[in-house]
Amino acid sequence: MKKHPLPLPTRELVATWSRPQQSLSKVIRWKKYVKRGSRPQDTLQHSYSFALFALCLFPRLRAYVSFDETLILKAVLLHDIGEGEINADMLYIDKSHNGDVAECAAFLNRFGNSFGEEGREAFLLQFATKAAHMAHYQDELYHLLGRRQVESLVFEAIERFDYLLYALEQWIERKKVKILVQVLRNQVPHFDRLCLKLPGFREELWTSDLEKWSHDFLSVHHGKWVEQKGEK
Repeated sequence: MKKHPLPLPTRELVATWSRPQQSLSKVIRWKKYVKRGSRPQDTLQHSYSFALFALCLFPRLRAYVSFDETLILKAVLLHDIGEGEINADMLYIDKSHNGDVAECAAFLNRFGNSFGEEGREAFLLQFATKAAHMAHYQDELYHLLGRRQVESLVFEAIERFDYLLYALEQWIERKKVKILVQVLRNQVPHFDRLCLKLPGFREELWTSDLEKWSHDFLSVHHGKWVEQKGEK
């Protein structure tokens, strides 16, 4: 090794290529449901399925709105790499501004400009609407939101509906009701908001039929399993 030192840029490239494969597979998502029989899903699996979902959705949204598909796909692939660095995933209800800052800093400290300025923009897209709570990145995030508001909405739509897809899978394949009740309760208000802000979201994802089915489903379980922050 001493006689044949590998050029530093190549060593750094190997590390960038390798680390997420190892770190993301160690982060288990949906833990409080997995311990009750839901399918284990790690962040590497999530990132891949998230990207596939985005690719399914892009052609369907094109008829309603114009957006930078490449940027969003990059955002999807990069968005949770910070989880591998802090070795933790926060469920939607447990997310916090401090947690967002920690995840953001972990990604940028580890990977810097490994993915270029475009990669930095793509990673930060997920935090664009949270600028007021992320002082160190505030100006950059406000600027990003001003230029990429539609892309921010599309990313949010994919992320939130991905939560529902996982919950629906558990209900369909494992008869897990609680997770679907809790995910729907939390996400329905966001789906309603996205219907107003993102053209095509109502037509392609939160359809009238699915909305009615979801409200009927929730009414049957009214008052059950009221979700709390930090519950295990």
